[in-house]
Amino acid sequence: MITAFIAAIAIGMSPQDSQSALDKAWAYEQAQRNLAGKVLNDDEATEAEVRQTLKDLEKLILYCQRPDIKDLKTSDGTAMLYYQINDILVQMIGGYARLKDLDTTIKLTERLSQNLTAPDSWVKGDKRWMFTNYADTILNDEDVAKFLPNVKLEAVVANLRRNDPDYIFSTVPYSVADSADISTSDRIAGLSMIWSEAKYNFANFRLVPILDWDAAYQKYLPLVIAANSKYEYYNYLREFIGYLKDSHTDVALPASLSAKMEVRPSLPVVRVENSVVIWLEPSEAFQKLGFHRGDVIRKIDGVDAIEYGRKTWAHRISSSTPQDADMRMYSYMLLCGPVDSPVKLEVEHTDGSVNTVSVDRNAKLPGVSLPTSDFKILPDGTAYFAFNTCRNDAPAEAFTKALPEIQKAGRLIIDCRMNDGGNGGVGYTILSHLIDKSVDATKWETNTYRPSFRAWHRASDPYGGTSTVAPGKTRFDGPVVVLCGPRTFSAGEDFLAAYKMSKRGKLIGMPTGGSTGQPLSFKLPGGGWARVCSKRDRMADGTEFVGKGVQPDVKLWTTVEALRKNQDPVLEEAVRQVNKK
Repeated sequence: MITAFIAAIAIGMSPQDSQSALDKAWAYEQAQRNLAGKVLNDDEATEAEVRQTLKDLEKLILYCQRPDIKDLKTSDGTAMLYYQINDILVQMIGGYARLKDLDTTIKLTERLSQNLTAPDSWVKGDKRWMFTNYADTILNDEDVAKFLPNVKLEAVVANLRRNDPDYIFSTVPYSVADSADISTSDRIAGLSMIWSEAKYNFANFRLVPILDWDAAYQKYLPLVIAANSKYEYYNYLREFIGYLKDSHTDVALPASLSAKMEVRPSLPVVRVENSVVIWLEPSEAFQKLGFHRGDVIRKIDGVDAIEYGRKTWAHRISSSTPQDADMRMYSYMLLCGPVDSPVKLEVEHTDGSVNTVSVDRNAKLPGVSLPTSDFKILPDGTAYFAFNTCRNDAPAEAFTKALPEIQKAGRLIIDCRMNDGGNGGVGYTILSHLIDKSVDATKWETNTYRPSFRAWHRASDPYGGTSTVAPGKTRFDGPVVVLCGPRTFSAGEDFLAAYKMSKRGKLIGMPTGGSTGQPLSFKLPGGGWARVCSKRDRMADGTEFVGKGVQPDVKLWTTVEALRKNQDPVLEEAVRQVNKK
């Protein structure tokens, strides 16, 4: 029931009261939707409970339409509560589909379409992609899908989708359900989708100048048709897209295949020199099996570990550089295999002894994870800050919080060797505290395609711009050194590119993974998906690092011996460099 206080909260309010009213009304509306969701998503809910919930949602729509509630707006003027009607309708569509009420399902979809195209709709301009998003959400509902094929329902959803000017790019000519098998026609269509999306959108063809993409497509057509299993089909897709040699352009297996065919024991391994070594002290569960930091994995299932990685995974990974290929083969994929198949590892321990350990992939032994960031003062008084990801704002917030202590230390080492990427803005925020004027960080461009230009034999010029980092309100002016390595990737490299352009200090370590950009993702038949890199990036001065890696000023890597002695040569050199007068 709608409580009485909601009706009164919008009367005679100050701006502060108005914000409070919005917060309270929003909390109420969200609570009601969450309650409805629990019922509609409960397989045990009775028909009576579902029907009552749908009546409650209709009342909630009336609540959102009330003038006092509709007038509650955010600081940018968005009638947030009123626009929630669209999402409530989506819930109701799924609910009536669960009741097998096709007529009401269609009527509500028509009602949603009318709402989204009304003059006061927020879904307009560059937000018109939301039409496709709503259409896909409806069709992906399990109960709605049971009505298909149905000409009338499909026509209503198609009409909704057509309001998106780019809707044609959001559709695929096959089923994307995680099915047990894939038809021949869908296999061909999946390969064709990768070929087509890359042909029009891939930003880095210049890095593979001798590749004949069309010939590769012709080569793999008969292979995907003849594939003996879904897993073999996906392996062919991975091989095919791997010809583009780009780490932001790859194929992901369906969840069912990953869980069955590529399960990885969580041992932290990496290639060092010509060995595969455990670089981090593993979890207690693996320690009980005898594994420790510095142990060398000599053989896997009786095959030399380096050779095993190359033979098993080299043709299935997408990589931009040799160092990134090594990271993928020998860290991420090396120990992957069928869930019901244990992996036998011949291990050379730090004391020189050698034994064979069988690890059950199905045991799901816990691994160790790196924190998003780590701040400490080293024994010599140098401030050390590691940020291992750009996937959330936590590292930037931690760096800002640590600034007073960094100021006291007077010198700083930033460790990006484990940074696997995410949002480039995270690294830019950190850099903003190290500069006193704006820095042009990277240049970017993306393909443009104008059909008439092609007919006129005119080239379509690329579209692009420059990313800039502005100085922050608080700044550290002392000496800085940054560490990097082959695991530094994507947004982590964007930070390094900007750091290099700032000329703020030296970069120490090894060349980075050499891949960044904006992936364009799309679904594949049978439940997997693929992505194609759609944006070319360079440093602001034109220096290419995609396909090469960001190059350090001082090249240095660790050794097996150093790992066994718990030493870090790269960090030790950074301490020497940052303390130079």
